[in-house]
Amino acid sequence: MKRAKRILCFGDSNTYGYDYRTHDRYDAHTRWTGILADKLGDGYCVLECGKNNRTTVYNYGGDPAYNGSEILPTILKENYPVDYIVVMLGSNDCKTEFSATPEIVGMGLEIIVDLIKLFDNRTSVILVSPPLITGTILQDGNFSGSFGRSSISVSAALPAVIEKIAAVKDCRYLSCEGLVTTENADGLHLAPEGHRQLAEALEKLIRSAEAEPIQQV
Repeated sequence: MKRAKRILCFGDSNTYGYDYRTHDRYDAHTRWTGILADKLGDGYCVLECGKNNRTTVYNYGGDPAYNGSEILPTILKENYPVDYIVVMLGSNDCKTEFSATPEIVGMGLEIIVDLIKLFDNRTSVILVSPPLITGTILQDGNFSGSFGRSSISVSAALPAVIEKIAAVKDCRYLSCEGLVTTENADGLHLAPEGHRQLAEALEKLIRSAEAEPIQQV
């Protein structure tokens, strides 16, 4: 019997499914990971590995548990084999405490990709540039202390940076820019409609990838 294709979704609160209204978690059929699993159906296994506040390489609050590059090797081992990994990180790197430029955020993502390929070069990597941080966040008391106007500027530059990384590293690329918005939420997180739109776009990308695999070198 042919095994199911395993799709690991590695990201932050927008992969975890943070509900900006309740500060809890969207249910399995509202968050994009669950919708993606429903749409792909039999033959696919979607693995959810999202964590609030996760960064690419930073110890948020001094805690390495939030550092994506630190935890990723363990996650890859625990979930082996992984056919596809969807990486959507970078939003929390835009926090003012890190003072990261778009290029530095990109370097963090390159480390993430290199770790994946070092572990198993057969894993297909899908880089998703995260939803843009919008000005709405400056009015949200929950996040205005962590994100500022510089965060919005860095976030706006990430799609071009991440698209270039995807091309250089032989990854597939999907941009949330123009696809989903955080404007109708808190300026950082996706509303339910955004989760649905992201899942639909990823389903199309994965089915296309199945038809035309990237040749690894």
